[in-house]
Amino acid sequence: MNWLTTSNRSWHLLCVCLTSIVLGWQGGAGAIVALEYKDVQRGGWKCWDWLDVLAGAIGCAIGGWLNAVIKDSVW
Repeated sequence: MNWLTTSNRSWHLLCVCLTSIVLGWQGGAGAIVALEYKDVQRGGWKCWDWLDVLAGAIGCAIGGWLNAVIKDSVW
């Protein structure tokens, strides 16, 4: 779990999870790309940090699942 506390990976997981809860997994996937693109442009990195993308993917899966559960329970 040390890889999650390095850099801003927990922020990636949280933001993508919240976006996925509201917009579904498609919105979460867009948030993964947007957050990582922002990091590359702002930080001057030459390539994407794939562990950030993995943290976002975990958040997307959790948020997408919660979105589906909430939708099914409401309707």
